[in-house]
Amino acid sequence: MTQKAKQTPDDFHWPLGKLGRSSEIENLFPEEAMCIGVITILWNNHEQNLIELFKLLLAAPVPNVASAIMERQFTHKYRRDLIEIARKHATLSDRDAQWTDLVIKKTKIVADRRNELMHGRYVVSAKDDRLYAEVSSPNAVKQKRQRNDIKALREVISGLEELVGLTEGLLVALRDPVLYEKIMQEHSMREKQSAQKTT
Repeated sequence: MTQKAKQTPDDFHWPLGKLGRSSEIENLFPEEAMCIGVITILWNNHEQNLIELFKLLLAAPVPNVASAIMERQFTHKYRRDLIEIARKHATLSDRDAQWTDLVIKKTKIVADRRNELMHGRYVVSAKDDRLYAEVSSPNAVKQKRQRNDIKALREVISGLEELVGLTEGLLVALRDPVLYEKIMQEHSMREKQSAQKTT
């Protein structure tokens, strides 16, 4: 960071990439940039899982039609809304209905944080040299700043990994309930064996 950026009293934050472009990002915040890349890749995988979930909920005789409907939605929120509508009309066991509701709920939480990361304007604080994303909601008068240090980014990655696993488990349960039950029984047996070894 330049001394000028630190000494300007009315410029508490300066935009990342403004001074040195990509080299500035790579040199000053390589771990943060890598974490944001991981979040992007995991999110894209989750989006594909949501398309698969939509197909299963619709029980579409022509799965390509369900894919086309989802892929033509302009925002993730519209896709999530379609999944919620399909969920209300799908015939699901209580377990699968609750599981689907949980995936939808957790997806919204992760989506909000992911949107801040992907659509925020990255700035560096002249006060602490830390990375922040400036974000504002559509009706906000003032922007808020979200700190994006390694710990905060790794928490997002952890939440997203959990969500991807939760969604993939649901997809297995919906596609093949017998296979899912077999997997869960084997998992339970491994946990019991592991618990016995530690005692």
